[in-house]
Amino acid sequence: MSIWFEKFLNLLFPPKCPLCRKRVREHEFCEACRRNFPQKSIQRSLPIVKKEKKLRTVCVVPYEGAYRKAVQRFKFSNKKVYGYAMTKVMAEASADLKMKFDAICFVPISKKRKRQRGYNQSELLAALIGKSLTVPVLPLLIKVRENEIQHELPAEKRVENVKNVFAAKGTAKGLKLLLIDDILTTGATLSACTEELFRAGADEVCGLCFADTSRSKAMR
Repeated sequence: MSIWFEKFLNLLFPPKCPLCRKRVREHEFCEACRRNFPQKSIQRSLPIVKKEKKLRTVCVVPYEGAYRKAVQRFKFSNKKVYGYAMTKVMAEASADLKMKFDAICFVPISKKRKRQRGYNQSELLAALIGKSLTVPVLPLLIKVRENEIQHELPAEKRVENVKNVFAAKGTAKGLKLLLIDDILTTGATLSACTEELFRAGADEVCGLCFADTSRSKAMR
């Protein structure tokens, strides 16, 4: 999209803060909402099945309240423009991982789900973060079979639900990778994807998401 066409669209449909819906100059969170963001990123360390390594992850906000509504609109209501605001703060939070990445990749969805939704929200986030950090985005993972929707399952069934669901596409030999998703829940999906990336030869993998459910009252 050219900068002039984007400016034209902004005249027709003025950007709004994804949280409070107040008009803003660009697709971003307004200053008032930014001041209410957590002072520190939410960091977790996830186990990798069959690997001694851990997956270090960073998230920006808890999955609750206005943050939760914004993610749901972004993911299910075609509010793709919210991705601009989300990735600005995600790119900033990635500094907490203290690593220089060779490439960015993302959690894939099935062709059927992508057809229904029109886009893969994680792929969209990865593309925008790649531009922000000037790091190439590689489609290193594919979803090889359909499974049940993770957020509809209890925590104890999520690890089993993602077994043999993802596969590496090509090689990741020697790469330090930043793996992108929108929401971090139990970590089963990110862990399964990371295992495949290590199998494809990745040297290091870290995870970056917008929202985290571990501190969310709505998910307790």
